[in-house]
Amino acid sequence: MSLPLLLRRAALGVLCLAVAISLFARGVGPPEAHFGSLHSTDTSHDELRFQPGEKQTEPFHGTEPHGRHTLHASEQREEPSEISRPERVGCTDLNPSCSAWAMAGECVANPDYMGANCNSSCGACDSEVLGGANPKPVPTVQCKDESDMCSSWATAGECEANSNYMSRSCARSCNTCEQMNAACARPNSTAAVRTGEISSMFEYALEAFHQYRPRALSRDPWVLAFDDFISETEAQRLIELCADSFTRSMAGDQLSPVRTSHQCWGSSPTFLNDPTVKEITRRVGEITRTPVENSEYFQVVRYEEGQFYKIHHDQNSAPFTPQGERLYTFFIYLSTPGEGGGTHFNDLGFTMEAKRGSAVLWPSLLDEDVSLPDLRTHHEALPVERGLKYGANLWIHQYDFRTPSSNRCEYTVKNSYNPEAQLERYLRARKAAGKAIEVPTSMRVYPGADEALAKVLAESQ
Repeated sequence: MSLPLLLRRAALGVLCLAVAISLFARGVGPPEAHFGSLHSTDTSHDELRFQPGEKQTEPFHGTEPHGRHTLHASEQREEPSEISRPERVGCTDLNPSCSAWAMAGECVANPDYMGANCNSSCGACDSEVLGGANPKPVPTVQCKDESDMCSSWATAGECEANSNYMSRSCARSCNTCEQMNAACARPNSTAAVRTGEISSMFEYALEAFHQYRPRALSRDPWVLAFDDFISETEAQRLIELCADSFTRSMAGDQLSPVRTSHQCWGSSPTFLNDPTVKEITRRVGEITRTPVENSEYFQVVRYEEGQFYKIHHDQNSAPFTPQGERLYTFFIYLSTPGEGGGTHFNDLGFTMEAKRGSAVLWPSLLDEDVSLPDLRTHHEALPVERGLKYGANLWIHQYDFRTPSSNRCEYTVKNSYNPEAQLERYLRARKAAGKAIEVPTSMRVYPGADEALAKVLAESQ
């Protein structure tokens, strides 16, 4: 390492120490959650971010859906006292605990406060025309620093030395706000599906691709199995491409005990340009009638004995993001464990067996209103009881994901949507379509679920 760089690093260390001592002396610390032992899920310090001194070389990729967090009955809901509220910019939260409250079901149980203060975490942003021909533009990214150290890091030259982290997390100090907004522009304005088109896609897939041996596990909502989707050679190739790249899986954009597997993102040039990867991606796009650009990168997962992913929903991307909502999940089984490891659909009451070469496809959005999640497609990866399970996720969005991802748009790496907060709107959409109105089994644990059902049933047609 050169002498000038060593001096710069030394100066940075002195600055950091001085600021840390100052903050400690003033009693400054991170905000505390309001729900007893409930852990904050603030994503501004997620594991995909790199602090100064670290480098990130791979492109951004998507985030996994969060797992279930429940609020114990003994924990007291508490709201901050009324204070002067800053002007809302785009779709934002006005309290650092909003994400944790939303995960605990407060969007349903406490809609008045949450709707006014936590519209981002509750997925309550203005999105009524999304899924139509003229979607609203992506809101302006807030120009802010996410750390008190940003000014010191910028002074030490980190904006240039560690631009990947600094341009996003210290945008004000590095003067990169316009760059961030340009990175998050929506490349295309045509949604992959409109209301009523999800069912037609599944019907097409069931009839047009007999070579993959499709069968309907459910038709409302649709869940489609493909018993012979890839060969053993193709499955082995996906595993080989990730052989040395597995890391602990994340639930959403954070590590969590609800998900204990390991993962590998297929975002490297070697992975993306592999002929096998290209061929499998082509097949998925052909079946779902979606462009490749709308899909995230393959996420290869490995489950060892005893590992699992508890009940969750895959829709974690807000309508206002450039890529829009997660529309479909296409999951491919790359190995057959000795026992266990299936995908259980909690609201539908069946399990897709983990068998090498097979795949399963389901929607995250409601066919009756594609601006809403289909809350009946909660699912979980059951524990592997014997052997080893490999699989590959491919999440598909309403709009182009890969362009804003390659431009390092922050919306492609953060959870920005809480599907469970949409229960009342979901029930209302089902009622308007003349469908059965009931709270999905997975949603019955949420405070306020029964009240939401009663409210919708009482409304006139």
